[in-house]
Amino acid sequence: RLPVRGELVGDPRRPAIHGGVISSLIDTAGGVAAWSALGEDETVSTVDLSVDFLEAAGLGGDLRASAVLLRKGNRVATCA
Repeated sequence: RLPVRGELVGDPRRPAIHGGVISSLIDTAGGVAAWSALGEDETVSTVDLSVDFLEAAGLGGDLRASAVLLRKGNRVATCA
């Protein structure tokens, strides 16, 4: 959950939250989903991230993201 604040706006004409903020929230949710399945000596870093922006996120309330671990291999985990 990310509380929306005015300084997160990327397009003041709309106003719409900056895509980088939204991508960071999505990346964090995926990282936590992957991290939840790791052993004590394993770490998480993003290898690839793809975001399709279908609609602008406005100032109407908090942004929420959830992620599910789809597959955990020896070196790469896939989340959605």
